[in-house]
Amino acid sequence: MAMAHADDMEYYVGGTIPKFVDQGYEAILLMLSNNMAGGKIKTDGGYLTNLPEDLMPVREAEMRAGAEILGVKTIETVGFKNGLYFTGEKVAWIGDPEYDVHHPAGREPMEAADLNQRCINLIQGYLEKYEPEIVVTHNFSSGFEHTASAHLVNQAFGQAAKAGAAVGSLWIPAHVRHCAWESDVRLFPSPNVLIDISDYWERKLAALRAHVSQRVEGTIANIETIDRYWGIARNCKYAEPFFTIHDARYK
Repeated sequence: MAMAHADDMEYYVGGTIPKFVDQGYEAILLMLSNNMAGGKIKTDGGYLTNLPEDLMPVREAEMRAGAEILGVKTIETVGFKNGLYFTGEKVAWIGDPEYDVHHPAGREPMEAADLNQRCINLIQGYLEKYEPEIVVTHNFSSGFEHTASAHLVNQAFGQAAKAGAAVGSLWIPAHVRHCAWESDVRLFPSPNVLIDISDYWERKLAALRAHVSQRVEGTIANIETIDRYWGIARNCKYAEPFFTIHDARYK
C-alpha cells in the first residue's frame, strides 16, 4: 500500500490486508507523508493546533500499532511533508518562504504530482525494490494530499512498468470516506473487484481504533455503511471495493 497518512490504510483496505496476509501474501506499507498535521492529541486545542514535533511521533506509533493488528510487517517511510510543489529548483513545503498558494500546485493535486518528478522517482524506486503484485493507493478525488498521492503513485507505477519492473496491478478504492456516495461513473469507474471482508471487519475496527489522535469513532458509522453497501453487491455482510489498472496499460 502507498498511503498519504497514518490511518488511510485502515480506512481503505483494513479488511483486505489481513485477509490477504492470512492467504500468504506479504503486506508492505509505503507511508508517503511524515504525518506532521491532521490529528488532535491535546484536549485544549483544535484539530490543527498541535505542533508537528508533538504530533509526528504519536501518529507514527499509531501507524505501527494499526499495521501490527493488520499483519503488516514492513513499513517504509518516504517522509513527504504535508502539502508540496516543485518551484523548478527545489521542493517547497507549506510554511516555507517559497510556498505560494497561488502557484497551481499549491491548489491542484494533479499539477502537484506533475511538477514533482523527484517525488515520483522516489516512489518508483520502492516499486522497483519490492516489485509488488498488487499496489493499493488512493482514489483520484479524495482531498488534496490523498489525491496528490494517487497521482504520484499512478505516475510512479507507470514509470516502473515501462522500466521493466515486475509490478502487477494498481488497485484504486472505488469510494472515498469523505464523499461516501460519490459514485458518478463519469468520474469513477464501477468497482471490478469487491473483497469480502466479513470475517475481518472486527480486525479493521481494531486497527482504526489504534489511531486515537484521529477521533475515529465519529467516522466508523460512515465506513460501516459504505462497507455494508458494497457487501450487498458482493452478496456478503461487508466488502471493500476497488477498480484495477494493470501494468500493460502503461507499456
